[in-house]
Amino acid sequence: MVASWKQQRERGSKRLLHLAAWLTLTFGRRFGCALMVPISLYFALFSQGTANVSRRYLERALPTRVRFWHVFRHYLTFSITIMDRFYFLTNRLRPFRFEVKGTEHLMRFTDARKGCILLGAHLGSFESLR
Repeated sequence: MVASWKQQRERGSKRLLHLAAWLTLTFGRRFGCALMVPISLYFALFSQGTANVSRRYLERALPTRVRFWHVFRHYLTFSITIMDRFYFLTNRLRPFRFEVKGTEHLMRFTDARKGCILLGAHLGSFESLR
């Protein structure tokens, strides 16, 4: 069984993270996505505990037999989401398109000076909400 994520030691290097952030912000998101491919491959191959957790999740989520490729793509999607935070946290939003829907419902309550309960779900990066 894999230890709780809070108990796991960080496997990455702070220096390499800073280098990846600099490279991505300097050379662009497309370069950053390409950079995430070997990084994700490394972790998919050598992080067996989390790779097994990914595999078990994907076995429940996908209608097909889970292969290494699926686990790799899971890692890649996660790493690109982390990379995108570099852009959000430095307010470099050009590579992204944001579409906000349903604000009229919230404005009805605001205009009426009434409160309401907002429920949210983590369907992406919280930094994008900033």
